Amino acid sequence: MEPKFHLSRLEHERTKTDYIFCRFPRIGGRNDGTLLLLAADALDAKKLSRELNNLGAKFPDGASFVPTCTKLIEQISEQVGTLTDSPGWKEEAGIRYFVMPDKTYWPEKALKEVQVEEAATERCLARRVGGTLAEWKTQVAQLAAGSPHASIAILASLAAPLHYWSSIKEGFVLNFPGASSTGKTTANQCAASVWGDPSDSGTWNATPRHLVERAVSNNDIVLILDDAEQADTDIAKRMATIHEYTHLLAGGRSKGYARSVSGQLPDYTFRNIVLSSSPVPIEDRMRDRGIERTNGDRARSLEIPVLSDGGIWRKIDGSSGPESPGQLSDFLVTACKQQFGTAGRAWIEYLVSEQAQLGALVARYTAKFRERSKVNDGVEGRIADKIALLLAAGQLAIKAGILPWDKSHLKNVTRFALEQVLVTARQREPLTAHELLGKFLKTLYRDNNIEKARSVREARVPLVIPLIVGESLFMPQRAFESALHTEAEPLSISAQDLKMIYDVLRDNKIMAPGEGSTNTKTIRFRGNTKARVLQINEIKLKSFLKKHGIKF
Repeated sequence: MEPKFHLSRLEHERTKTDYIFCRFPRIGGRNDGTLLLLAADALDAKKLSRELNNLGAKFPDGASFVPTCTKLIEQISEQVGTLTDSPGWKEEAGIRYFVMPDKTYWPEKALKEVQVEEAATERCLARRVGGTLAEWKTQVAQLAAGSPHASIAILASLAAPLHYWSSIKEGFVLNFPGASSTGKTTANQCAASVWGDPSDSGTWNATPRHLVERAVSNNDIVLILDDAEQADTDIAKRMATIHEYTHLLAGGRSKGYARSVSGQLPDYTFRNIVLSSSPVPIEDRMRDRGIERTNGDRARSLEIPVLSDGGIWRKIDGSSGPESPGQLSDFLVTACKQQFGTAGRAWIEYLVSEQAQLGALVARYTAKFRERSKVNDGVEGRIADKIALLLAAGQLAIKAGILPWDKSHLKNVTRFALEQVLVTARQREPLTAHELLGKFLKTLYRDNNIEKARSVREARVPLVIPLIVGESLFMPQRAFESALHTEAEPLSISAQDLKMIYDVLRDNKIMAPGEGSTNTKTIRFRGNTKARVLQINEIKLKSFLKKHGIKF
């Protein structure tokens, strides 16, 4: 059987330039190759022959290359297809269809050929598939249902193509702030697995041009930019970059935005829901850096904190969840690396087939969610509309047989999502030094997380758990500050906050003076082992807190 070549004429969606697309067999039994040339070059048989030979094209046995290419050129159909650098929803003659890197989904028969640029395909999360939908449902979706944050991440991922059918006029970032090893990245990998291999996710560490290109290449498909810390090593520059990029992504247009080394950015448009993570809430980092945040900023950047106790597996009712959250996260990460991309394709097939009612359904789910949530029409209403989009995606995905969840779980996690986002979005005062110290003591006494000894020379060096000898509490500075960070959640503690706490302890003679300019002093413990620790007078601290009306 003779090898089959396919040549077609495509008009670039944005530039309106004509190209010739060629799919061809390759020698050695390799996968078919593709070639894209400007029409003027591709219609020159000698140039086309040279390009195909360089790519290892397999011509018919005994055929002359140039005459064969001449014949192929003559057979190109007069019908003109589309070349695009952006997947997502498109419209042709009143018919809406959805473009993915490897396939175009039409409600009925295809009206034309559509191809995605190779560079855009390489940047698109949805470029690869692994496993089956049935395995994704059992190994990823069912396990993720045990985590509110992983569930929310999956819903946000499914909501990306529904954005087109909603009344929401802007994109948004959904960020999971929390300490290391709490499962933030695991949740985002669950979201990525809906569309493709999580290893194909993006990063905040990008120029404006690269960020826009990735946003365009993931139009109507979720955009994962995990770990906001990668935006810049300098905290002030990092916060400014995240602030700037959030506006860019939410605005959905590059025109007039910025210049890069390559000149003015092309006039790109895009629609994105972005998933991210950070060690502390971006809202708090901005406040610490003196960056003024508006209600508009809070409606574009939604945050759902991940608490240290239980991480993403912490239950909605506040209980810490399973005994081995790390092991569950490992199982989920492994599953996401093996089962990916099938849910997104089944989802698009369903949405395209049901498109006649999508706008009405999204509007109805949004109205009901707003009514139940009892939020105002300002920034809270804008936030509620975005969480309602997650609810709508979940309702439809359950109906389509893609999500193996019950509707009560869906309602619980979306209500939880709205509550958590509003907590971080509402302007609030940070905890005072007195309140933090009171919470610190309360936790120590509640959990009885203390070691006692008659003298320091009889005691082991305290590493994490405080040691009490007489009236003094001994503790490493790092362990003390880590405990304060945990007590402050979902807020964060800045360096300025810590300085304020140490000033309170020193000024009220609650903490023994440190050596030099430090807060710690060298103490000899059992076996003559020396260690630098904080020495806090427990009795004076309790008396001070009682005086200020702080309960512990």
